[in-house]
Amino acid sequence: MNSDTASQTGIGLAEALELAIRAQQHGEIDQAREIYRRILEVWPDCPDAVHFLGLLAYQQGDHEQASALVEKSLVLAPDHPGFWNNLGNLHKEKGNKFEAAAAYRRSIALQPDFADAHNNLGVMASQQGDFAAAVASYQKAISLQSDHADAYLNFGNALEQLGLLADATLAYEARIHLRPNHPEAYGRLGILLWRQGKKEEAVEAIVANTELDPGDTQAFLFLGHILAEQERNLEACEALRKVVEISPRHTGANRMLGLTLARAGKIAESREVWLKWAEADPANPVPRHLVQAGSDEGIPVRANDDFVVCEFDRFANSFDKKLKHLQYQAPELVAGALQKLFPDPTINSLAILDAGCGTGLCGPLVRPLARYLEGVDLSPGMLEKAGERGGYDALIAAELTAFMTSKNEAYEVIISADTLCYFGQLEEVSAAAAGALKPGGFFIFTVEKTSDNAVGKRVTLDPSGRYTHTEAYVRSSITRTGLVVMEISQVFLRMEYFKPVEGLLVVLQKQPPGFPDNSSHEEGHAG
Repeated sequence: MNSDTASQTGIGLAEALELAIRAQQHGEIDQAREIYRRILEVWPDCPDAVHFLGLLAYQQGDHEQASALVEKSLVLAPDHPGFWNNLGNLHKEKGNKFEAAAAYRRSIALQPDFADAHNNLGVMASQQGDFAAAVASYQKAISLQSDHADAYLNFGNALEQLGLLADATLAYEARIHLRPNHPEAYGRLGILLWRQGKKEEAVEAIVANTELDPGDTQAFLFLGHILAEQERNLEACEALRKVVEISPRHTGANRMLGLTLARAGKIAESREVWLKWAEADPANPVPRHLVQAGSDEGIPVRANDDFVVCEFDRFANSFDKKLKHLQYQAPELVAGALQKLFPDPTINSLAILDAGCGTGLCGPLVRPLARYLEGVDLSPGMLEKAGERGGYDALIAAELTAFMTSKNEAYEVIISADTLCYFGQLEEVSAAAAGALKPGGFFIFTVEKTSDNAVGKRVTLDPSGRYTHTEAYVRSSITRTGLVVMEISQVFLRMEYFKPVEGLLVVLQKQPPGFPDNSSHEEGHAG
């Protein structure tokens, strides 16, 4: 570009380009666009103006024009490492992982000491699950630019994924040293410290996160979680109320706030939380169900179908992982009871119904005994996961009482792991199971055990939204069903909000016609 052409702009082209880039960085989009337009009027093939005009188009959501302009700038300046790096960024934002990685590699080939490109290549490796390669890229970026704060943050995340928690901690701390006012690093550090059992340090880090970003609901939610785990219930509630204030319909925060209040003995306050939640989200069946848990009157005989579907569809993708963390035992307990009845693992002759099969955790445990294994559940999301797990001959979306009522003497065994905790009254479901069993067949299930503190109550609706039952009520509920008790034992089901959940493992058998019934037992009722 000669000086005569440059003078037509009133200022030098380099100065004009710098002014446009500065305006773009400060969000002065119209001013930046106008300066780029004027530069291109006198120099239509100015690579920098074409390139940054493309980035401006991307900022405004015009991805097609952005790609066209950035690619044109690379035709004009094919050896510009910054252009290739930005092309990679565009591909990354559009989800084109392989194209993005290729662009970053081209940028590095042109400028091996380009720290940003190494960091970005590490991000792509992380997104593809290659955390070892990601670590190498981040290390290279840091070696080239020791104050590269973003590389330290990404480095810590990749190290954490590899299980190198101590090294990840150092990386996050380095990021905080470089940018002490950036909340994300405090949040990640807090989670990492919690994973290492450093509870107090974790609280300090998450508190710093919330102070720097008072609108970070995830940070407040996690803070509430770790405070509740330490039984610092009032502090936990304070953190959880922050989430609810910001997001009144937040399911996790509302639920945990109500439960934490209930655990602290503040039942009225707990119910008030759920009432406000129900008002804020009237279409949501979860708070409607939980409101009833805070009342001594009008407890429904079982959870409504819409509550069950909503509850379990929402957790379908994370259900198995969550239950593993909670030391969930119900499938093993049910399968173990069945194996005691049929100790030959090669029998392979039973028609088994998994009533409330969920994601199919019982399936692999009982499949060796089954010639036919059927699962029924209300939640389509859960059934999809059960199908992916495999092992079932059929999976049906239906309410299990109605389904079993339609099956006359179809099964040798019906199992139900941690499902009847959504039933208050067990009489109807027990009768349905009896009708669906062949004579001599077995009904094996778990329920949660009513607390010894629930004086006079044989069935309660817990603040968790699940019902609990006494052993006496379970026995009385099978009166006149043709089922008799083979075994009822107290068991540990899982952890729930940092406390063990006690349950009952129940084994019933259907007796042949003419066998004396259980009418001498006390007749039960919910409530």
